Amino acid sequence: VIEMFADQEARGGILEPPGAAEIVFKKDKQTIEMMHRCDHVLQELDAKKAAGEDVSVELKQREKLLLPLYQQVAQEYCDLHDRCPRMKSLGAIREGLVWEESRAYLHWRLRRRVQENCVIRKLMRTVPDLTYKQGSTIVADLIEKVVSSVDGAAQDQAVATWLEEHSSTIVADCIERERQRRAEEEIYRLVATLPASRRGELVRDLVGYARVSTSFRTDHDGKAIQGLAYAGA
Repeated sequence: VIEMFADQEARGGILEPPGAAEIVFKKDKQTIEMMHRCDHVLQELDAKKAAGEDVSVELKQREKLLLPLYQQVAQEYCDLHDRCPRMKSLGAIREGLVWEESRAYLHWRLRRRVQENCVIRKLMRTVPDLTYKQGSTIVADLIEKVVSSVDGAAQDQAVATWLEEHSSTIVADCIERERQRRAEEEIYRLVATLPASRRGELVRDLVGYARVSTSFRTDHDGKAIQGLAYAGA
C-alpha cells in the first residue's frame, strides 16, 4: 500500500492559478456570466434590457468595474482546488504535513506500518488462504482500542509501540485464535460435503481422536507414553 503526503503549503496542480482560471472560466466568459447571476445591479440592468431599454453602456461599465474582482475570486477558487486540504479530500494524499515536523511524523508512521505488515505477514503464513485485505481487517480490529484512545498524529506512535510491546503475547494469541478459527471453518466445510450418513460416523471418530490425543502425557525423560485407552473402543 502506497501512502502519499504533502506539505501544507504545497500545490497539486501543474498550472499557476491565473493560467488555470483562464482555462476553467473560458477567458472570462463564464466570469461575466457569474457576475450577472450574483450582482444585483447587473440583474436590474438585465431586467431593463429585457423590457426594451438600451442599457448596453451601463452593462459594459458595470462588467468592467467588477471584472478584476471576479478574476481574483476565480484565481483563488482554482488555487483552492490545488491545495493540501483538497488533495486530502480527494484521496490523493493521506495527510498534509508541516515541513519542520515531518521527520518525526513519518518516522512513527513508517514504524507503525512496518509493525502492522509484520503481523499481517505472520497471519498469512499461519493461515495460508488468508488474503492481505483480510489480514488488515484483523489487525485493525486488534488495535481498535489503542487507536480510539489516542487522537491525531500520536496514534501512529501509540500503535507502533503497542504492537512492539505485545508481539509475543496479545498479538501471538490473536494469530493463534485466527488459526484455530480457520481450522474449525475448514473442518465444518469438509464435513458438510459428506453424505448425511457419513457425517455422524466422522463426528464420532473425531470425538474418539480428541479423547486419545488428550490421553498422551510426557514422562520426566521426555518420552511420549500413552495414558488412557480409546474410550468406547
